[in-house]
Amino acid sequence: MNNIFKFIFLIFCSFIIAQDSKGGIPYSLDKNISINSNKQILPILDVTQLMEEDKNRPPATPFRYGYKFDVNFSLNNAGVWIELDNGDRIWKLSIYSKDAYAICLEYDQFYLPNGASLFIYNEDNSMILGAYTRDNNQDDMLFASPLIEGDFIHLEYYEPSPSYGEGIINIDYVIHDYRDVLNFSQTRDSRSCG
Repeated sequence: MNNIFKFIFLIFCSFIIAQDSKGGIPYSLDKNISINSNKQILPILDVTQLMEEDKNRPPATPFRYGYKFDVNFSLNNAGVWIELDNGDRIWKLSIYSKDAYAICLEYDQFYLPNGASLFIYNEDNSMILGAYTRDNNQDDMLFASPLIEGDFIHLEYYEPSPSYGEGIINIDYVIHDYRDVLNFSQTRDSRSCG
C-alpha cells in the first residue's frame, strides 16, 4: 500500500515540476477585456458508479482520482478568437465539467511560437497557471497542465502578430477530478482521498 502512495505522490510532483511556468496574468484580465467564449460542456458523470468501480478494482491496479474525457479541442475547432487593435490575437476556451473538484488537461499537440503565451485559470481567478511559453515546447509535442480547482476553467492563448497562425494547441483529454485528491474543498468526505 505504501508503494501506491509513493507512486501517486510522484505523479503529482511530476505534473507540478515538469510544466515550468513564467508567472503573470492573462492578457484579458490584465487589460480588463471581456471575452465570451463558447463553453464546452462535458457529459455529467455518475460518480457513485465510478466510486463503486474503484472499490472493486483488482489488486495492484493504479489509483484513479479522475475520469478522462476523450476530447478534441483545438485552436481551430473550439473557443473563440479576438483580434486586438495592434494585430495580436487572443484565443479563449472555457470548459465545464459539472461537480469536478478540479480539472486537468492533456495535449497531444502543443507548440507555442516566440512571444506567445498560454494561461489556464478557474472561474473566480483564484488559481492561474502559466504563463506557458515556447520554453514548454517538447520534441514530441506532448504537454499536460496540472489540476486547477473547480468545475469551470478557461484557457487563454495570446499570439503576437509576427507569430500569426504558428501556435498549435490540441487537447485530447480533460480529466475530471471526482475525489478531490488535492483537498481543494478543504473538507473530507466519502469521495475525498487527498
